[in-house]
Amino acid sequence: MNTYKIEQVARFFGVNDATIITWLKVGRIIDAYLPSDNMQCQIQETAMYKSISKDIPINEIVELYEIEQKRTSLRPMTLAQEQQEILDVISFFETKYGGTYEETLFNRESELTLLEKRDMEEWAYLLSINKLN
Repeated sequence: MNTYKIEQVARFFGVNDATIITWLKVGRIIDAYLPSDNMQCQIQETAMYKSISKDIPINEIVELYEIEQKRTSLRPMTLAQEQQEILDVISFFETKYGGTYEETLFNRESELTLLEKRDMEEWAYLLSINKLN
Protein backbone atom coordinates (compact mmCIF):
# COMPACT_ATOMS: atom_id res chain seq x y z
CA MET A 1 0.00 0.00 0.00
CA ASN A 2 1.32 3.42 -0.94
CA THR A 3 1.69 6.20 1.60
CA TYR A 4 2.26 9.85 0.84
CA LYS A 5 3.87 12.76 2.63
CA ILE A 6 2.00 16.01 3.21
CA GLU A 7 3.88 17.77 0.43
CA GLN A 8 2.99 15.02 -2.05
CA VAL A 9 -0.72 15.19 -1.21
CA ALA A 10 -0.57 18.98 -1.45
CA ARG A 11 0.84 18.65 -4.97
CA PHE A 12 -1.92 16.18 -5.96
CA PHE A 13 -4.60 18.65 -4.81
CA GLY A 14 -2.82 21.76 -6.08
CA VAL A 15 -2.71 23.39 -2.64
CA ASN A 16 0.04 24.22 -0.16
CA ASP A 17 1.25 22.04 2.72
CA ALA A 18 -0.54 24.20 5.31
CA THR A 19 -3.88 23.48 3.65
CA ILE A 20 -3.33 19.72 3.90
CA ILE A 21 -2.32 20.05 7.56
CA THR A 22 -5.50 22.05 8.22
CA TRP A 23 -7.60 19.45 6.39
CA LEU A 24 -6.03 16.71 8.53
CA LYS A 25 -6.76 18.63 11.75
CA VAL A 26 -10.39 19.38 10.88
CA GLY A 27 -11.12 15.91 9.50
CA ARG A 28 -11.35 16.67 5.76
CA ILE A 29 -8.78 13.90 5.22
CA ILE A 30 -9.54 10.87 7.34
CA ASP A 31 -7.67 7.65 8.10
CA ALA A 32 -4.24 9.27 7.88
CA TYR A 33 -1.45 8.39 10.31
CA LEU A 34 -0.76 11.45 12.45
CA PRO A 35 2.19 10.81 14.78
CA SER A 36 2.24 12.67 18.10
CA ASP A 37 5.99 13.33 17.92
CA ASN A 38 8.02 14.93 15.14
CA MET A 39 7.74 11.96 12.80
CA GLN A 40 6.54 12.60 9.25
CA CYS A 41 2.79 12.32 8.73
CA GLN A 42 1.88 9.40 6.48
CA ILE A 43 -1.29 9.58 4.41
CA GLN A 44 -2.27 6.19 3.07
CA GLU A 45 -3.69 5.76 -0.40
CA THR A 46 -6.87 4.43 1.22
CA ALA A 47 -7.36 7.61 3.27
CA MET A 48 -10.47 9.55 2.31
CA TYR A 49 -10.87 13.19 1.33
CA LYS A 50 -14.26 14.46 2.50
CA SER A 51 -15.57 16.77 -0.21
CA ILE A 52 -18.87 18.60 -0.04
CA SER A 53 -20.67 15.97 -2.07
CA LYS A 54 -18.88 12.69 -1.24
CA ASP A 55 -15.79 10.99 0.13
CA ILE A 56 -13.00 10.44 -2.42
CA PRO A 57 -10.12 8.01 -1.80
CA ILE A 58 -6.67 9.57 -2.00
CA ASN A 59 -5.61 6.94 -4.56
CA GLU A 60 -8.31 8.27 -6.92
CA ILE A 61 -6.96 11.80 -6.49
CA VAL A 62 -3.47 10.45 -7.30
CA GLU A 63 -4.78 8.72 -10.44
CA LEU A 64 -6.44 11.91 -11.65
CA TYR A 65 -3.28 13.89 -10.90
CA GLU A 66 -1.12 11.42 -12.86
CA ILE A 67 -3.52 11.48 -15.82
CA GLU A 68 -3.46 15.27 -15.80
CA GLN A 69 0.34 15.31 -15.57
CA LYS A 70 0.59 13.05 -18.60
CA ARG A 71 -1.96 15.13 -20.47
CA THR A 72 -0.29 18.44 -19.79
CA SER A 73 3.34 17.43 -20.11
CA LEU A 74 5.39 19.45 -22.54
CA ARG A 75 6.60 16.49 -24.53
CA PRO A 76 5.05 16.25 -27.97
CA MET A 77 2.54 13.45 -28.39
CA THR A 78 1.84 11.44 -31.47
CA LEU A 79 -1.76 11.13 -32.62
CA ALA A 80 -1.74 7.51 -31.41
CA GLN A 81 -0.54 8.57 -27.93
CA GLU A 82 -3.19 11.27 -27.73
CA GLN A 83 -5.88 8.78 -28.76
CA GLN A 84 -4.64 6.29 -26.15
CA GLU A 85 -4.75 8.99 -23.48
CA ILE A 86 -8.38 9.75 -24.33
CA LEU A 87 -9.22 6.04 -24.16
CA ASP A 88 -7.43 5.74 -20.79
CA VAL A 89 -9.51 8.54 -19.27
CA ILE A 90 -12.73 7.08 -20.72
CA SER A 91 -11.75 3.73 -19.20
CA PHE A 92 -11.08 5.45 -15.86
CA PHE A 93 -14.62 6.87 -15.84
CA GLU A 94 -16.11 3.50 -16.83
CA THR A 95 -14.33 1.86 -13.92
CA LYS A 96 -15.23 4.66 -11.51
CA TYR A 97 -18.94 4.55 -12.34
CA GLY A 98 -19.24 0.83 -13.14
CA GLY A 99 -20.38 1.02 -16.76
CA THR A 100 -20.60 3.12 -19.89
CA TYR A 101 -21.59 6.77 -19.95
CA GLU A 102 -25.01 5.88 -21.32
CA GLU A 103 -25.56 3.21 -18.64
CA THR A 104 -24.52 5.36 -15.70
CA LEU A 105 -24.65 9.17 -15.73
CA PHE A 106 -26.42 10.02 -18.99
CA ASN A 107 -30.01 9.48 -17.84
CA ARG A 108 -29.55 10.74 -14.26
CA GLU A 109 -28.52 14.35 -14.90
CA SER A 110 -31.10 15.89 -12.54
CA GLU A 111 -29.94 13.84 -9.53
CA LEU A 112 -26.15 14.08 -9.91
CA THR A 113 -23.76 15.63 -7.41
CA LEU A 114 -21.51 18.49 -8.52
CA LEU A 115 -18.58 16.09 -8.94
CA GLU A 116 -20.67 13.68 -10.98
CA LYS A 117 -21.88 16.55 -13.19
CA ARG A 118 -18.29 17.63 -13.78
CA ASP A 119 -17.29 14.06 -14.57
CA MET A 120 -20.30 13.70 -16.88
CA GLU A 121 -19.31 16.81 -18.86
CA GLU A 122 -15.69 15.71 -19.19
CA TRP A 123 -16.68 12.15 -20.08
CA ALA A 124 -19.15 13.34 -22.75
CA TYR A 125 -16.50 15.64 -24.21
CA LEU A 126 -13.93 12.83 -24.38
CA LEU A 127 -16.47 10.54 -26.03
CA SER A 128 -17.24 13.21 -28.65
CA ILE A 129 -13.52 13.70 -29.37
CA ASN A 130 -13.01 9.95 -29.57
CA LYS A 131 -15.73 9.66 -32.23
CA LEU A 132 -13.96 12.28 -34.35
CA ASN A 133 -10.70 10.30 -34.44
